[in-house]
Amino acid sequence: MFGLINSVIDGYFFHLHENYTWKTCPHKNIVIQRKMKNSIIHNVMKFIRRDGPENAPICFLTIEDGGDLIEIQFDDYINGNDHWIPENKDRPLTYSNSGLPGEFIAKIMSGVFGDFDNWNEYRAYNLYAKNENNIKFYPIGRKGTSTWDLWLEKKLNMSNTQYITQCLAERHEIIYNKLNHIFNDNRVFIILGARDEWSYFLKKYVFNMANINKELNSSHGYEFYHDDQNKLLFSYYPIFKRGSRSSDVLKRFCCELAKKLPQQINQRISI
Repeated sequence: MFGLINSVIDGYFFHLHENYTWKTCPHKNIVIQRKMKNSIIHNVMKFIRRDGPENAPICFLTIEDGGDLIEIQFDDYINGNDHWIPENKDRPLTYSNSGLPGEFIAKIMSGVFGDFDNWNEYRAYNLYAKNENNIKFYPIGRKGTSTWDLWLEKKLNMSNTQYITQCLAERHEIIYNKLNHIFNDNRVFIILGARDEWSYFLKKYVFNMANINKELNSSHGYEFYHDDQNKLLFSYYPIFKRGSRSSDVLKRFCCELAKKLPQQINQRISI
């Protein structure tokens, strides 16, 4: 995965697919001109699944929508509304309609701004109401190569690896062009998945800084990223790392994050 990210940054993509035209250039070994022929793929690439109000002070950056997408739902999903703010009829939210990221987000919000032990109640009645939003990098679940559905491969005319490669080539710019009003200094960004994808995005498109100071907790793998004035820019919590669901580890992360948050962020949170 990280090799693919480097390929994006360096301007190279070694990917053979009928939706691309290959040309030789004297300045580079291979230059790929993306030539989108398939309108389905185009619709998939521009679909940005996100939950919660766009003006929320805390922005969580995650991997993808975790629900299993079946063939009969595909067109309605990709061509439908990609922005969800839960209504009263959707409450209380549970694991089934908020997933693993929803659990971690509720715990972090409760641990930083309220009482960690009340996270279940926060998820049920406050998650995605006004304090936070959740933006997902991949438009549909990547799954594993061995579980990439045959109908999906036929629908997109690409394998699991080809799908990921195309997302890495195009999604950063698509997301920024559509949601640049979200990515500003008025909020704090917390990555909960797809660290390489999102950290590259934030460094290039949001903060325009190639080198950002990283503070790593080597024992538990979470990270804080600062500018030269030690201002918190974004953080990362490894939700898929073994032991990451430990309450002790999460509480420690929440405690450290709370100390680093700008005061104006705290003033905008309502719990």
